Amino acid sequence: MSRTRPDPDKLRLIAAVARLGSLSKAALHERASQPYISKVIAQFEQEFGARLFQRTGRGMLLTEFGRGVVPRIDAWLSEGDAMMDQFSAMAGTPAGDVRLAMLPSLSSPLMGALVSTLREGHPGIRLHLAEGYADQLEAWLQNGEADLALTLRFDGVPHRHGLHLVDTDVYLCARAGDPVTAAPTVAFAALERLPLILHRKAGVLHRHLQQLAEAKGLTLDVQLEVSSLGIQRDLAAAGSGYLLLNHSAVAQDVASGRLQASRVVQPELVQHIDLHFSPRGPVSGATRVVAQLIQQLVRAP
Repeated sequence: MSRTRPDPDKLRLIAAVARLGSLSKAALHERASQPYISKVIAQFEQEFGARLFQRTGRGMLLTEFGRGVVPRIDAWLSEGDAMMDQFSAMAGTPAGDVRLAMLPSLSSPLMGALVSTLREGHPGIRLHLAEGYADQLEAWLQNGEADLALTLRFDGVPHRHGLHLVDTDVYLCARAGDPVTAAPTVAFAALERLPLILHRKAGVLHRHLQQLAEAKGLTLDVQLEVSSLGIQRDLAAAGSGYLLLNHSAVAQDVASGRLQASRVVQPELVQHIDLHFSPRGPVSGATRVVAQLIQQLVRAP
C-alpha cells in the first residue's frame, strides 16, 4: 500500500506536542492553531491505524506506538535540519531559525545590538527570543524549545556545558533621591529589612542572597515577586521597593534620573553570565553564528 510522502512541517507539529505534552503549548510554540494540529495528528493516526497520544487530564501522553514513532521523527527532522545547515554553510550563507532564551535582566541592551547585527550581516537567520527564569531556561534547553540560553550564576564554578562570557556586578537600585543608594557603593548589610523586589523567591539570586544573609546573621525582606523587569523598574521609581540588578538592566533609567544605583560591596555580588547550547541534536550553523555574535557583543569594551 502506498504511503503519503512525509511532510516535515506536519511531523514537526507532532514532535512539538510530544515534547511539550500539550496541544495549546505546541500551538503557541509552533504558531499553529490547535484544531489544525489535532487534524494533523488524526491524519497520521488514520494513516497507520494506531493512536499516537492518550488525551488525559495531565495533557497529551504518548502511547506505546507514539513512543516508538516520535524518536524516529525527531531523528529524521534533525537530519533534515542538519542537511539544510550544511547546504547553507557550503554556500557561505548560514540561515535558519535560532531560538534564544534569557533571564529578563540580561536582555537589555544586548538584544537590540544583536538583532541589528543579524539584520545587517546575516539576513537569512531568523531570531526568536524568549524570557524566563533559570529553571525554565534549563527545561527549554533540555526539551529543544531553545537552541541557546543566556544564564547567570553566583557560585563562581564554571558549568561544564556552558561557555563563560563575562562577570558583572550587582547594584542596589531605587528611586531617585533615595538615601540608601546615594553613594557609589553600599554594604551588603544595608540590605537588611529593606523592602526588596525580586523576580522570584527561591530563584538563583534569592538563594545566593539568603546564603550570604544567613552567614552574616542578617534578615532579608522580599516583599514583592515581579516577573516583569519593566514593572520592577516602575515600582522602584515609585518608591515601592529596592531592586538588585546588573547595571545594564537599569542604565537608561539611571541616565534619565528616574532611578539611582549603588554597587553592592562587603561582599561584592558578582554575576557570572554563561551561554548554553541545547543538548538536543546538532548545533546549526545559524546557532553558531548567533553564539559568536553574542560573545563579541558581550565582551566588547
